[in-house]
Amino acid sequence: MIDFPQSRKEHLQLASSSIMDSPLYHPLRVSGREIRLLEIENVSDDGAVSCRLETVQLDQNPQFVALSYLWGDASKMESVMVNGREMVVTINLAAALRHVRDNWSTEFPSRPPREFRIWADALCINQADIAERGQQVMLMADIYSSAEVVFAWLGSGKPELEVALETVGIVANELYKIKERGSSLYPFFTLGWMEKYSFLCKDDSQEGYSQRWREIGFLFNMRYWRRVWVMQELALARCIFLVYGKKMLEFDVLNPLGMLARVMSKTNLFLPTKPPFVDQQTWIGLKTGGLVDWKLMKRIIMLREMILQRPKAENPVKVQVESWSNALLGFALQATDPRDHVYGLLGLTQLDIVPDYSLKTPLADVYIQYTQAWLQFNREHEEFISKNDSLLAELWFLQFTGLGHFKDTLGFPTWAPNFPQMQRENITTLAGSNCEADQHVFPRNTPAALIEGNSLLVSGVIIDTVSHVAPFPRSEQMAPLRQYTASVNNMSAPIGRQNMPPMETLQPLMDLAGGALRPFFDDFVSRHSVYTTGIPPLQAIFRAYMRDGKCSPGETASVALGFVGTLVGMSCVASPERRARLAGPEGVLPESLGFPGGVTGNRAFSAVFAPGGGAVIDIGVGEGKRFAEATFQGAGIGELTDAHMYNEDIHPLRNSWRFFETSRGYIGIGPDLIQAGDVVAVLKGSRRPAVLRPGEGAYRHVGLCYVEGLVRGEARELVREGKCRVERLKVV
Repeated sequence: MIDFPQSRKEHLQLASSSIMDSPLYHPLRVSGREIRLLEIENVSDDGAVSCRLETVQLDQNPQFVALSYLWGDASKMESVMVNGREMVVTINLAAALRHVRDNWSTEFPSRPPREFRIWADALCINQADIAERGQQVMLMADIYSSAEVVFAWLGSGKPELEVALETVGIVANELYKIKERGSSLYPFFTLGWMEKYSFLCKDDSQEGYSQRWREIGFLFNMRYWRRVWVMQELALARCIFLVYGKKMLEFDVLNPLGMLARVMSKTNLFLPTKPPFVDQQTWIGLKTGGLVDWKLMKRIIMLREMILQRPKAENPVKVQVESWSNALLGFALQATDPRDHVYGLLGLTQLDIVPDYSLKTPLADVYIQYTQAWLQFNREHEEFISKNDSLLAELWFLQFTGLGHFKDTLGFPTWAPNFPQMQRENITTLAGSNCEADQHVFPRNTPAALIEGNSLLVSGVIIDTVSHVAPFPRSEQMAPLRQYTASVNNMSAPIGRQNMPPMETLQPLMDLAGGALRPFFDDFVSRHSVYTTGIPPLQAIFRAYMRDGKCSPGETASVALGFVGTLVGMSCVASPERRARLAGPEGVLPESLGFPGGVTGNRAFSAVFAPGGGAVIDIGVGEGKRFAEATFQGAGIGELTDAHMYNEDIHPLRNSWRFFETSRGYIGIGPDLIQAGDVVAVLKGSRRPAVLRPGEGAYRHVGLCYVEGLVRGEARELVREGKCRVERLKVV
């Protein structure tokens, strides 16, 4: 068992247990939905804070501010006075309490400071009372949706982050001025307004891009945004202010910056060339999205929009389905207490689960209960879900667990979603698209999944047995590439360009990536002149690599070129020895990978990758020319190879996934710890095949996988032909 760090509530309990046991906290009544609020009575010149607790009923609609904040370092504490008693809190909370009353007075200047009340969980909940903690967690959604305003406390003490908020305001103001003129938003996206702000256009530092953009990057890379509770707190709030020290900004002001980030990543729609007043590095950052990482902000904004539509929804089932889709967010966010991947989103998911922080309750039970709640809901609304939600399938939770990802399952059944371990070991789920492995495979009366004790009963078809596993580079060998990728894909990340490794340091890695996979692929191609679905074997490998059930190599020629370039040593930084040994004489594509002998250039590449083997893909290599001269849309083979190596689309392959082959000749990508003897199965309710490990009377779940030729319902033909059968499988 892994010893998880204590939750922030347990830290506070240990730090001030004698105080928590005092009459400071009187029991809260469930009727009337009672909560406690803090009145900040005084902040002295030396920063000492004095507060008073009072009990109110949410049913009486009290006016108050709810505080959303990051707990911070629990080893660094300071004291505040509450009802005349000394209480120990983290430095970040103490700093917030020193500022928020003045922030509130700035926003509500006509109201006297004595009216200010704030809810902060660390002080307003009796952390020593486990029953109260659970009861108050059930009220979290009501607390944050009832507050007249939520203060998102981002910290204090760093002027550059106050400047970042100011810069966000500048961008928003420019958009609002364009809207006021009644014109289209085209002038906003063509960046003419930026010319008068030289600090947004020019490199004013040694970092290679504008200081202002870098500070915005720091703002959006703060740990605060990755906290599971923050997602719920901000999604449910009626009104949000971002607060950093004395600086405040309405959350909705972020929208214009998000619009700019999204549209600029598709710059060719508006600006095919760089404006003369923008320097090259800033231009590249805007085009690639490297200056502003908008993914988390976009998620919060989408959730807020969904919450606002809930009261207007005509179909309550649709609202519940959307809520379950939100549950998938829990695995990627940070939670100190592993239960909070579930409890921290109850206000969004609306699950009928009573939070239980008792140490007597095994952690696995929380996730078993969570899964039971989903399966029950799916049984009741299966038809609606199957027609209306692209994220949810009956067994969607299998992507978040399995023996193939980690050796220690924390006592979880191998089928139960293991959000704590997924986060702790930084496991990525297997991204893919257009996968419907169970489509039309199972008759309508096929039994649904069912939990019995710690076992999961599922209907499935055992397809084949894993026979070979590729020696794909392990995670620790990919560390230099991940560091390089972080620098390239996010120019404003804390790593900074000054810490970005020179590309030459990737040479051993480029050699390893091609060298480790090439023998596996050569061997596979040598034993399969044609893949089981009738396509060239290397094309099947590439399709598995892309993890797209409708992949067309002709439409993804640049990626296919980069893929082949890696295998034949065409990286700009690959060692000369590797290039010479892998590329073959005069750069001819090697027959060992299935390319036809005696044919060169476009025709050789197209023989493997053209759809149906008919059309010719123009890679800029005429007959008799070297493959090393290949170009596609202006990019050379070396550039395409290197871009392919740090493209985030293939990130899972660099972290925790490996190629494998089955006895019948299927090729696929599965979990890192997959092994020969595991079986591939298509399960009712899973859009991707699963890898299972046979045991005595039951299977253990290894992980989901992608298998070329088994992701579009092809198993139905195997069942019809009698090669496989539908059976009830027990997974433990």
